[in-house]
Amino acid sequence: MFRRLFNAFFTALGGLLGYELFQLLSYLITLSPAYKDLEPFSFSEKIWVCSFFVIIFGVFFHQVSPLLFKGSKSFAE
Repeated sequence: MFRRLFNAFFTALGGLLGYELFQLLSYLITLSPAYKDLEPFSFSEKIWVCSFFVIIFGVFFHQVSPLLFKGSKSFAE
């Protein structure tokens, strides 16, 4: 039970990290002098790119969470 909760927490954390990374990169692109007068992404492109970041980081953290669970379990013993 705790392992599944730990796994779900890290998956959600990965998705949140992916979203925040997308927001940071989007902000940095708007600060770029090359995009001073242009909109770097349309609304639909923002949704697709943001979804990509959330899914990739969510899956990555989902795959890494068992390793972290084993490491924390062995550290506690």
